[in-house]
Amino acid sequence: MLAGKKALVTGASKGVGAAIAERLAREGALVCLVARSEDSLRETARRCKDSGATGAAVFPCDLGNPQEVDRLGAALLEAHGCIHVLVNCAGAYPNPGQAPEEGDPDAWEAALRLNVLAPLRLTRLLAPAMVKEGGGHIVNVGSVAGCKGVADEASYSATKWAIRGWSNSCYEALREHGVKVTLIQPAHVATDMAAVQGGTRYSEMRPELMIQPEDVAQAVVLPFHLSSSADPVEIILNRLQTPYAA
Repeated sequence: MLAGKKALVTGASKGVGAAIAERLAREGALVCLVARSEDSLRETARRCKDSGATGAAVFPCDLGNPQEVDRLGAALLEAHGCIHVLVNCAGAYPNPGQAPEEGDPDAWEAALRLNVLAPLRLTRLLAPAMVKEGGGHIVNVGSVAGCKGVADEASYSATKWAIRGWSNSCYEALREHGVKVTLIQPAHVATDMAAVQGGTRYSEMRPELMIQPEDVAQAVVLPFHLSSSADPVEIILNRLQTPYAA
């Protein structure tokens, strides 16, 4: 389905991002993998090639650094031209378990740079080539925390509300150019980040009842199996059962 297409996945060193990269590889895409850890990216690249990717390139980058993001965009365009699929998955979880009045403003700003400003910058850098080609797809990985307020996840929730607004606005702006935009909003996924989000509660969770990284990856590729006239603008992945042990 994606043979000959180039896909960029941020946060591809582990967890949901790595699962998305491998799923896109099985669809035949050439995957460009972005995260801070080059060694972990190379391991993801190996698995992507084993899964059928037409190629797997690694781009180590600190997405919280605007200058590095700009250099990344330039390097991608120079090496690969149009990136047909942009998946903004990298994220940070600031101040786990803290009430709004207890949060660390420095952690808020770091999360805003990674969770919000990096996707904005990458979209700004890569969307023009999609528009020029008359098509493409931007996938933003949000959270159900972007659908409702969460008392002890206030700063994280704020970043996910922001990316929801950005994603829906990009859909309205780019749809007439043939560029699809989809927001995936999962509940707790069984990853290392969920352990941070859950705090002391995580030890009481049953991972098999949580959303799996592969579930999010499957949601990412869903739009590619629809007609060109259909765009699932928001996909919410909620838990069927409570993940807490009885």
